Amino acid sequence: RKSLDRYEKKELIDEDGNPFDAYVYNGEDSNDALYTLGEIEVNPLILDDYANIALSSKSGNGDYDIDAVEALITRWQEPFATLTPHTLTYYNVTGYYNAFISGLANRGEQYHSISTNQATMVANIDNKRMEITAVSSDEELTNLIKFQHSYNAAARYINVIDEMLEHIIMRL
Repeated sequence: RKSLDRYEKKELIDEDGNPFDAYVYNGEDSNDALYTLGEIEVNPLILDDYANIALSSKSGNGDYDIDAVEALITRWQEPFATLTPHTLTYYNVTGYYNAFISGLANRGEQYHSISTNQATMVANIDNKRMEITAVSSDEELTNLIKFQHSYNAAARYINVIDEMLEHIIMRL
């Protein structure tokens, strides 16, 4: 991990008074033990030369310790951890990776579904709001013509009443 040094170099003195370097493992806080993609890196020495992966206790070229390889394969297949503190199933490396990716994909699908449902609900609410508050030009023109006819009818009625009153007053 990039953000956490695994070992701390300490200078010690042996029984004869000679100094030597010792590396002490830094324990990880269980609350800070989760890895993120930004904190994982492959050792640059291994990237430069794959022969730096120690599979042999001998320094000869091409000598591989079959027991070390088999032990590595066995460790790879042994269950070592649970996916979350709330689960009881222990996974090997492959199972852990598969369960982790599956869980991540499921959560992603859930959040995508929730997001899609929320967007649909917002669109539906907005459509209902627009039905209530929006101005329809066809509806407004219909009302305008209806009120114009009402005004004309009222004006004719007032003219008839005016003529009747004039006739009554002048002729009677």
